[in-house]
Amino acid sequence: MGNATANGSKYSPTSYRIAESLPAKKLLIIDGLAGAIDITYTLPELGDAYGEQLKEAMTFSVLEEQGIIIDQVYAVIECTHADAEISQHLSVPLFHPLIVYRHTAYSKYGTPLVHGETISRADRFSYSIVISR
Repeated sequence: MGNATANGSKYSPTSYRIAESLPAKKLLIIDGLAGAIDITYTLPELGDAYGEQLKEAMTFSVLEEQGIIIDQVYAVIECTHADAEISQHLSVPLFHPLIVYRHTAYSKYGTPLVHGETISRADRFSYSIVISR
């Protein structure tokens, strides 16, 4: 992969291939307990270049440390409940209430860089939002 530039020029609207990306899944541990599952899709070039870092740290932080600027994030917060797989990973009973944070992050050119969701225990997570206009 070529070097990404801080101004996002590497990720102009004609250079992305988001459909070819593979998800990175992380179990987020909070105070020693499973708190959330983070599932993130990135551009293939980003996964190739920073895959090891993306497995260990939060996606936005890793990208910004590499000079890849996230200009906008579109997000939705929903409620759901634990299915068999998620209840096992998060150590909750079936149908336990969960919060789902779905997001797509874009470069300043409107190119999608990251898409994902974080499925978190409603009893261990909260979200705070600041809206500037």
